[in-house]
Amino acid sequence: MNKIIHSAISLAIFILMAPIDLAHSTKASGEPAGLLATQARALEGASWTRFGGSLTGCDGPVDALTAGDDGMLYLSGTFRNCGGVEVPGLASYDPKTDRFRTIGTPQSVVNGRINALTFHQGALHVAGIFDDVGDLPASNIARWTGDHWEVLGDGNLNGVNGPVNALETDGDALYVGGQFTEAGGQPANGIAKYSASAWRPIGQAGDNGVTHPISASVNVIKATPEGLYVAGQFEKAGQLITNNIALWDGTDWQSLPGQGGVGVDGVVNALVVKGTSIYVGGGFSAAGGSPASNIAEWTSAGWSPLQGTSANGTSRSVFSLEFYNQKLFVGGRFNTVGDITANYVASWDGNDWASVVVDGQNGLSGGTESFAESGSVRALFHTNDRLYLAGNFTVAGEKRAFFLTSWDDNEWQAIASESQQGLGSFGLVDLRSIERQTTGIFAGGLFAYAGGQITNGIGFWDGTFWQPLGRASENGIDGSVETILANGDNIYVGGRFSSAGSIPASNIALWDGGRWNALGPVSANGLDGDVFAMAIYNSELYVGGRFSLAGDVDASGIARWDGARWEPVGPTGENGVDGAVFALDIYQGDLYVGGSFSRAGDITANNLARWNGTDWKSVGDGQENGVSELSSTFSSPAVTAFAHSPDGLIVGGRFEKAGSVAARNIASWDGQQWKPLGGGVDGPDFVPFGPQQGVLSLASKGDFIFAGGNLDQAGDQAINNVALWNGFEWVPLATESEDGVRMASGAASNVSALSVTPDGVWIGGSFDLAGGKASEGIAHFTHNLTPAEPLTIQALQTTLLVDQATELKLTGISGENPIALEVSEGEQHCSLQNLTLTAQSEGRCIVTARETDADGNVIATASAVFRIVTEPGVNLVVDIDVQQTDARVSCQSLTVEVFVTNQGPVDAPQVRATTSLIQGLLDETQWSCEINNTPCQPPTGTGVVDTVFPIPIGSTALIKLTGCAQPDAAFAEVSAAASPTDDTPLLFADEAQVVRYLPVNNDGLFRSRFQ
Repeated sequence: MNKIIHSAISLAIFILMAPIDLAHSTKASGEPAGLLATQARALEGASWTRFGGSLTGCDGPVDALTAGDDGMLYLSGTFRNCGGVEVPGLASYDPKTDRFRTIGTPQSVVNGRINALTFHQGALHVAGIFDDVGDLPASNIARWTGDHWEVLGDGNLNGVNGPVNALETDGDALYVGGQFTEAGGQPANGIAKYSASAWRPIGQAGDNGVTHPISASVNVIKATPEGLYVAGQFEKAGQLITNNIALWDGTDWQSLPGQGGVGVDGVVNALVVKGTSIYVGGGFSAAGGSPASNIAEWTSAGWSPLQGTSANGTSRSVFSLEFYNQKLFVGGRFNTVGDITANYVASWDGNDWASVVVDGQNGLSGGTESFAESGSVRALFHTNDRLYLAGNFTVAGEKRAFFLTSWDDNEWQAIASESQQGLGSFGLVDLRSIERQTTGIFAGGLFAYAGGQITNGIGFWDGTFWQPLGRASENGIDGSVETILANGDNIYVGGRFSSAGSIPASNIALWDGGRWNALGPVSANGLDGDVFAMAIYNSELYVGGRFSLAGDVDASGIARWDGARWEPVGPTGENGVDGAVFALDIYQGDLYVGGSFSRAGDITANNLARWNGTDWKSVGDGQENGVSELSSTFSSPAVTAFAHSPDGLIVGGRFEKAGSVAARNIASWDGQQWKPLGGGVDGPDFVPFGPQQGVLSLASKGDFIFAGGNLDQAGDQAINNVALWNGFEWVPLATESEDGVRMASGAASNVSALSVTPDGVWIGGSFDLAGGKASEGIAHFTHNLTPAEPLTIQALQTTLLVDQATELKLTGISGENPIALEVSEGEQHCSLQNLTLTAQSEGRCIVTARETDADGNVIATASAVFRIVTEPGVNLVVDIDVQQTDARVSCQSLTVEVFVTNQGPVDAPQVRATTSLIQGLLDETQWSCEINNTPCQPPTGTGVVDTVFPIPIGSTALIKLTGCAQPDAAFAEVSAAASPTDDTPLLFADEAQVVRYLPVNNDGLFRSRFQ
């Protein structure tokens, strides 16, 4: 609450009354008690904290890897985006920054698929199946010089006439292998050499390269001092029968014989050389005539299987081989090596097989098709002291790793995980609940992972990384989270699930910081339907949702948990509501219940009711209680969210009336009457299977109300799903970029979770852009939560005697724009000359200021109401503010401030002010008191401060009480009143008294009405 407090001797100063304070003093007649600013300026200092996408890695399989002298990793495949960067089919990755980069522009990459990569003479060479690169015709091979693309060969004779699978360099020569018959227009069967800007075949002209009765293919080439090892699918190399692998010594082809034959009996996909050993992997069952399951070793002594102490080889095909830390790593489409489980990857130490296991999770998993059948490792590459693995997988150990990951012989590393901390899933992502703690936030909803961590519907963000709740496969829940509630160290989680961690838990569970717990015995724990809301009331946990049983107790839509058993809310047969409960909150000592229902207990309640611990009560009178009416034929009215403000309880949902007041999806309730928040908020028409309409989430800080949902309009402002009510008007959450959050694709989006912070608000929902940039499912919007100073009219007094004058002052003006000041109503009662207002006759007048821009558009307005009286007297205005300094210490420190302002028209020599506090809220022995900075006697047994002091015109007296709140108090009522003790008449007596309700929220911690 913004006030300038004046001492008793401050006579000639202006009083600034913020518009929201006047709203508190507005009477039933609707006549403001003083100054009123009607339009605020834009918020300043705003910024977004974005989490990037959920993609750790790429959005499609990766086929090939290589590295450059610059330390960058280069990759190709059937992806379009890696780490949030558009990189269709080809990308570079910087391990130092954990960021992906484009090569050229996204529009200049090849128009097909790249199967092989290598660096040769300082340029990146790419090969595969394509016919152009950028704007150049390129036959299946091209090179990137660092700033432009080039082809290999002249004109239409560049490249080769078929797919390329392999590239290898040896000195000045580049060797190319694949399924082609020409290179640079010359005959070349499956393998060719490019050197000195010319293509050449390998072998004699008439029988060069490799052949096969059906179709020959070279899949791998390896240069060694002995020559080129060439492998793939072929019968002959030149005229020599070699069976899928051969050695070219520079002059002739040689086979790799064994005791029972040469080569292997199936396709070879990978080959590495270590000392005198040649290791090959592929899809075969014999090498040199001896059994060898998909992998074998060749030396001058012949072929050997990799058997160790168990069965030899892998269960299915091998695609890649690489040495790392003195071990041979094998990647492919297999689930066992030898007789041990190894998912897609394993290692061979020269004697035996080992799988790659971290925290009980074996290897890799997932893929773009059937998880069990299509997953594979297609490429292995050792660089930067790490082994990089690429292929068709989505999980590495227990971390999300989309198609690319790395291994350091101890743990898996997700790629681009630091920049990609958003939420992800295999389908829809929707963050539905955020619970803020001092060390971070708990976030729950419909998602499978957060950043690089598998979190299963709920995770904890510590400010740097996401943490799962539970270990490995036992973390999180097996469904979706709808609501989270922290009560000390206990985190209650509600939603739609059947287990939490490894324990059965029916739609609700407790995380105690180390493990999951069910609420109730195994046979009757939790609820038999969805849980949407939770609150602590009278030291018990209240749960709302769409259910009929709590444990084994009948409970219709709402139930309470006392720590040991479930109980209904209301008498048997009339408990709960006749529909679903979506929101719970405590206000003025009652539990407010919002949802979609028409009955609570045995009373009529239109989607909103309150429970006082004993009985159900409606909110409002008669048939127009609660909220109602909705023009959509596809959904019904409902209350879905609550928040608190100085004006009262903020209610959000889907409705067009609050009580009898027109209110578009949001309204405030002060315990007696409804008020709309400007023009309210609204969204697009109902979309089948899309987000719910209207407001889905609310959060508040003082006068500031954040509203989120499936929204496109707030007041007269166009918005993207979230907006701020600043006390005067609706404002989009915008920086220099676009406002709010949305889906980049234009698909339906929403904000279903909000939680305020000291400098902004957490936003969760179904979206992938925040302020126009990547932030999947979660973002933080920061601003100073203080609007730029509004245009305001100030005056020493707002009540004047006839012929009395007062000076006006304008604040919140830039000095750059013209200001027009006029008496806009009641000209017969007041006259205005420059900044001097003179009272002329009994009545009421309004002074209005308008600021215009260079084009004459009104950009800010302010008004002040003045009353003219004929007899001397005092207009005393009383207000109350409450502040809590620290709720985490043994003394729940509480300060109650009572302001008494003399608005004129004469001085008040003797004013008596009384302040009463209901017993039970305060611990009398710990209270102190001061009046106008002078100590006073604290409340006695009656809980009343009674004092007398003078208040000149335009001054404000302050009564301040500071002490300790009782931790078990439910709520309290604080009242204050002021009146002259001499014969000075009191004008407008109803403004000289006020009552405030102080919610304690029943959990031992006092919270002011701002929270």
